[in-house]
Amino acid sequence: MRINGWARIGIVASLLWMPLGAVYGCRLGFAGNCGSDEMHLLIGFYALAPVVAGWIAVLMAVCAVRWIWRGFVR
Repeated sequence: MRINGWARIGIVASLLWMPLGAVYGCRLGFAGNCGSDEMHLLIGFYALAPVVAGWIAVLMAVCAVRWIWRGFVR
């Protein structure tokens, strides 16, 4: 299976975001004086939630554009 250029960009962007999101979540936790459990939850949320949401949004957009394009081609 070959991965196209757009998927490679998405993978690299996801891998770059995860540590940056973790740092951002950690800073929010320190600013809000969170406990250790809340801190881990914030770090995990800011590291993973945007990646999952981004992949779902892009997949939905690609499916919608392909669906619309098929309507014009017929």
